[in-house]
Amino acid sequence: MVKKIVRDPFFLAQKSVDATESDKQVVTDLLDTLIANLDHCVGMAANMIGVKKNIIVVAAGPFQFAMINPVITKKTGTFQTKEGCLSLVLSLGADELYQIMFWLAPSPEDNELSLWIGALQGTPNGSEIIKGLTKAFFGYRTKNLIFYGIRNVAAGLGCKHLYAVSNTGYYAMNHVRRDRKLKTSLDDFWQECEGQVCKDQRFFEMPIEEYRKSMEELKPSKRAQHRRRFAKMDEITESVTEVLNNYKK
Repeated sequence: MVKKIVRDPFFLAQKSVDATESDKQVVTDLLDTLIANLDHCVGMAANMIGVKKNIIVVAAGPFQFAMINPVITKKTGTFQTKEGCLSLVLSLGADELYQIMFWLAPSPEDNELSLWIGALQGTPNGSEIIKGLTKAFFGYRTKNLIFYGIRNVAAGLGCKHLYAVSNTGYYAMNHVRRDRKLKTSLDDFWQECEGQVCKDQRFFEMPIEEYRKSMEELKPSKRAQHRRRFAKMDEITESVTEVLNNYKK
């Protein structure tokens, strides 16, 4: 039977246990679900249909097969790879300054397409570069700059909601002990950006559009700086929209 695919990152991060003879139906359901999604899927694990068992299924050409309690028996060498989440990176030349990891999934409130931020990470090695980039954007902080970028991604993809992981959610998702303080409070930043804690306290819901003060709200001495900053931000919006439109064709 084809099953609904689970996309909750907290459920998917939980440890699975070995399968037994009683899990034959899970194998059948997993294969059926893989076959139903072959146009965009080459493999699945049992937790993706809500069962925490060590079962995976794989598509190889015209064949689909299952592996029960698979074990790595041999490995050679090392290689660099990327994790499964999408990411937006703010970089200047070869220097990566900030990175947001995110995924797309329906909202639990209304099932509408939503963008979910799972992490916001900065580099400890780019303080001078960050100061320079902040100056180039007329006082707009680099952390806000990358968040402005992801807001534009959400808008460009037609997302109805933007969710961002809270401190509580980050601890849970990454299995971090609560007595280990985060270097930067995610909660403080999301609240600064007008986020509201969700019923599920692992996330904040964020406004997709950033609030901009009108010229009348600004001190006369600040208006020229903000005009230049807003012009830069509008360029980012145009660039992100153009790139996403090419992907959506």
